[in-house]
Amino acid sequence: MKREDLIRPGGGNKVRRFQAFFDRYGSVDRLVAMSDPGSHTFRILLQFLQENEGKGAKELHFLERAAVTTPYADQGRKLYLNHPRVTVRQAPALIQLAKYLAYRWLPFRGVRTIGIGGWVSLSPNPFETAFSECIQQLQEYNVEGPIVHLFPIASGNMLDGFLHRKARSAPMDHSFIGVTTGHRLSAPLLRMKYGRYREVAFIRPFRLSMEQYRNRAVRFHRHTGVWLDPIHTIHLYDVLESRRLPKDAAIVVWITCPYLDSIDFTCNSRD
Repeated sequence: MKREDLIRPGGGNKVRRFQAFFDRYGSVDRLVAMSDPGSHTFRILLQFLQENEGKGAKELHFLERAAVTTPYADQGRKLYLNHPRVTVRQAPALIQLAKYLAYRWLPFRGVRTIGIGGWVSLSPNPFETAFSECIQQLQEYNVEGPIVHLFPIASGNMLDGFLHRKARSAPMDHSFIGVTTGHRLSAPLLRMKYGRYREVAFIRPFRLSMEQYRNRAVRFHRHTGVWLDPIHTIHLYDVLESRRLPKDAAIVVWITCPYLDSIDFTCNSRD
């Protein structure tokens, strides 16, 4: 497992994105972001606001897409909802998109936007570093043969970095399976963008109830000691159990989103 969920502050692949973003742009007066209620994007931006004094945003403006939430998302939302330096506005997706584009393209003083769902466009891509770390770890464990990387995907930011690094003569034979966990429109867009890459495949997971999530999360934790979050990483479990992965390959499971440990799912699951 590649434990991106342990990166500080807050944990997860978006830490790399936002660290690179603020390294590039420095402190901003007001940062506008659009995502779902309780999202990893909002939670990590809040962590940067609280822990990175002198770098980051002085104020955050969150455009939440009106959506049905889960207890887990509600718990994540509570972290930022009443913060004095965070404003939250919720509306249907098209209305929020119009607001987001206005903030992005009109000359609001002191305002900067970050990509929808936390997407950033930076060169070099911060996930090239993550992929290089993974290659080094595989070499340290003397892993040989084909390597399959299994990870949640919404925007494609991380996969871009993987492919850029692989193109620079990465050792070993790497392929990539992204489990699409973003908005339903993201899956066809990802297939259009990466269709020319033979080493890339996508799997669309089915929606889980909280009970189904809990049962899977508890079983995975029993075997690994790692909790999967119910929004993104939990969907890797069914792929691992499905026997759809090549038997002759080493599987790297990317844990890209931290589990919010203020919710207790440790009660017994049904096998």
